[in-house]
Amino acid sequence: MNQNRRLFRYVPAARFRIGAAVVLAGTGGLVLLLEASQLAHIVDGAFIGGKSLRSLIPALWLLLGWIGLRAVLLLVSEYAALQAAARMKSELRLRLARQISELGPVYAKGERSGELVSVLCEGVDQLENYVAKYLPQRSLSAFLPLAVLCMAAPLDWISAGIMAVTLPMLIVFMVIIGQAAKKKADRQFHQLGLLSGHFFDVLRGLPTLILFNRSKAQIEIISRISEKLRTTTMSTMRIAFMSAFVMELFATLSTAVVAVFLGLRLISGELIFYRAFCVLLLVPEFYAPIRQLGAQYHAGLNGMTAAERILQVLDVEPLGWPEQPDGRSLPASSRGYRIEFDRVTVQYPDVPIPVLSEVSFVIEPGERLAIVGPSGAGKSTLLELLQGYIKPASGRILIDGTDMSELSMKWWRSQLAVCEQKPHLFPATVEQNLTLGHPHAAAKDIVRAACMANADGFIRELAHGYETVLSEQAQLSGGQVQRIALARALLKQAPLLVLDEPTDQLDLENGEFIKRSLEQWGRGRTTVLVTHHMDLARTADHIVALQDGAIVASGSHEALMDANGLYASMMNAEEHESAQHRAKAREQEGMAG
Repeated sequence: MNQNRRLFRYVPAARFRIGAAVVLAGTGGLVLLLEASQLAHIVDGAFIGGKSLRSLIPALWLLLGWIGLRAVLLLVSEYAALQAAARMKSELRLRLARQISELGPVYAKGERSGELVSVLCEGVDQLENYVAKYLPQRSLSAFLPLAVLCMAAPLDWISAGIMAVTLPMLIVFMVIIGQAAKKKADRQFHQLGLLSGHFFDVLRGLPTLILFNRSKAQIEIISRISEKLRTTTMSTMRIAFMSAFVMELFATLSTAVVAVFLGLRLISGELIFYRAFCVLLLVPEFYAPIRQLGAQYHAGLNGMTAAERILQVLDVEPLGWPEQPDGRSLPASSRGYRIEFDRVTVQYPDVPIPVLSEVSFVIEPGERLAIVGPSGAGKSTLLELLQGYIKPASGRILIDGTDMSELSMKWWRSQLAVCEQKPHLFPATVEQNLTLGHPHAAAKDIVRAACMANADGFIRELAHGYETVLSEQAQLSGGQVQRIALARALLKQAPLLVLDEPTDQLDLENGEFIKRSLEQWGRGRTTVLVTHHMDLARTADHIVALQDGAIVASGSHEALMDANGLYASMMNAEEHESAQHRAKAREQEGMAG
């Protein structure tokens, strides 16, 4: 019940429709009692009272009126329930999408993308029968049998007693079966998530699998997961069918027992025909709501399991700063903002060692900062902090003296232009991908940004140039994707440019071109650059060297080289590697000559 309240709290409009559906269906159930009474009167009058057909016509018209009213009530009730389910599915999908967006890339890294897609699609779809059929039927099962019992008791207390004794036995049986079926349904949904996640991972890594001749092995794994899903599904279905069969059998036997007692007492004269016939009409309707609930039980189990997973995602607390209605926006600045990391520590819940520990540094407006260090040093974590995707466990991040927690994240992220280490291009035209952060950019600005990223040349060689749809008409290399992503970031013209390994997938020539472009574009603008290319880092105004989550060196290129620490060793290692490459290239040229 608590789970249902939480679902309807997220979608309050669906609560009214479901309430209306239950009230209408309940009213239809009461009309059914009037139908039974009216039909009993007609039959009693025709066969026992000896009334003529003409005298029964008004009663027959009234019976038809009750039948028509009940049909209309049930039709409108079903429509309202389906509307509630449709509204809930639509709202929950939007809420899930917003929640996943709010949780940011840090949360997505800890979840399998395919499993999240499964929750967003199949999980939400499974709520339709749960909301539209199972929940209304469960409410009716608690109300209609009681109404039938109240009507049957004055007519024949013995039949009412039999019904009152057998109904709890049915309910107890449903609870016992439900506990076993719930575990099966949970496993079924879990297996479905595993299959979706694994299949998604296989699709993304298909080139690598083929390269290592492991595609067949992965297909076998998918086959095993599919077989487990089939086995779990069939096991759940068997329990559902068994439950429905036993309930049908039990309700039929109970109806037969009541009918036998009614017949015997009618023959002996203990009961008049009207009462016996009316009770006989009511008995099937007494068990019908429970039987229908049993028929919807499988859908109810799947819906409950899906609802639990949906609520788990919706209940996750963001690791970063959420959007606040009263979040502050600072005055616009073309040069950027003064950003201060004040003793910032980052501690993830499941990681005993802090990812960052007591990190302090300042980025002045218009300054170009480079962050270097070995893998796992905490460089990407610093960028996630800067974008508000994670919060410090302790310490503060100040933007022009204002704590980041007080800012509107929507505003703050609008001040950032970001080029990720592994950028993503959407199935749209090249121009639409470029203008993602600046939808109304002029054509000349689009071309200028592409030229600065050395992307204009290959874009014009595509089938339709800037109007080429990437997903259908063009396959780009990793370096081309990187250059389009960099052009997209430059086109946004935000006060703060954040670059995560911008030349990682580029060859030497393109890397040198990008380095010169960034030096030109970055004059007077704030730039934060994470890189392991030391030749790119040395052009920065200020350099921060990280190791094991702590700053081990900070200053200009010259100062850090004089300190002869981590930065100097990384720079010397790269220069030595470059010298070896040059020597090898000269040797190959000599052999070719």
